[in-house]
Amino acid sequence: MMDTRNASDLPSPLSLMLDVLDPDRRLPMFMDKGLIRETDLESSQLLQHMISEGDARLVSKDIQGKLRFASELNNKDTLLLLLKELSTEVRLADLVEKEFSLILNIYENTFNHRAFTGRSGGMFSFEGLGCIYWHQVSKLLLAVQECFFKEAEKTSPDNELLNALAVRYYKIRKGLGFNKTAKEYGAFPSDPYSHTPAHSGAQQPGMTGQVKEEIITRFGELGIRIRGGALNIDPRLLQASEFTHQLRTFEAMTVDGKHESFELKSGSLAFTYCQTPFIYSTGTDAAHIRIEIDYQDDKQQVSEGSQLPADAYQDVIRRTGNIRSVRVTLPEQILFQ
Repeated sequence: MMDTRNASDLPSPLSLMLDVLDPDRRLPMFMDKGLIRETDLESSQLLQHMISEGDARLVSKDIQGKLRFASELNNKDTLLLLLKELSTEVRLADLVEKEFSLILNIYENTFNHRAFTGRSGGMFSFEGLGCIYWHQVSKLLLAVQECFFKEAEKTSPDNELLNALAVRYYKIRKGLGFNKTAKEYGAFPSDPYSHTPAHSGAQQPGMTGQVKEEIITRFGELGIRIRGGALNIDPRLLQASEFTHQLRTFEAMTVDGKHESFELKSGSLAFTYCQTPFIYSTGTDAAHIRIEIDYQDDKQQVSEGSQLPADAYQDVIRRTGNIRSVRVTLPEQILFQ
């Protein structure tokens, strides 16, 4: 995807993904880690006393004269055990009691455990620094979509904010692997991969969490919204460009394993939800969403509004096979242009 380029060279939103999710940075050299700061040393009489006595149980100096905690103190528990031991010694007891909390703070200041982020902050490759971690990108995509619908559900949504969220949503989506060529991605773009390091193509194939988020966001784009035990159709994030401009045939497999064909007119879009075909069509004269449910027994149910009738919703999610298709007429102006 970006074998030798820096984040600043990448086209948006790839540079955004690197900057926000796993930013590249210069790591300190190994020998520069775990050093006790001079100001911390100066604040502790206990540390100064033990150094002057040549007692290296708590701290020691390396060959360059830099001060470190003893190598045996690999976590807070071992430090507590040592302080307890030192508190039993007459020459150190008073200092240990006086500086008990200070020594613990110096230990934390030195190693900064609370800021440790694992490989994303301390490694290259393997979802580390400079990587595009695809699951994180898809999580960001889902989070922006959730913000979009949260704003859309308000009594008086801010349409300017909605449009800005939708624009950013599709910018993030454009950065996902399936929009890349095989050469850019480093693998088949339709296959799920864990991450893309800065120095190579996509790595670690497999069904990563990215797949889950992309399925969720896709149904969100199509306007399928489950709220309060009901299916609502809210396609405000669906792009008008997704609708076909010519006659096409849509093939679907029914719940009993049979294949069924549906002729799509210009201005249509089709997909399945729980193996029930949903066919959207736009109407320039349509003022509201209109739902037509075609049953296998040739009955038809028409509903004005964006909510699927409760009995039809149960047929869909229970995969009863009673419904042949759900046809939805959408006002063209409701779609994201």
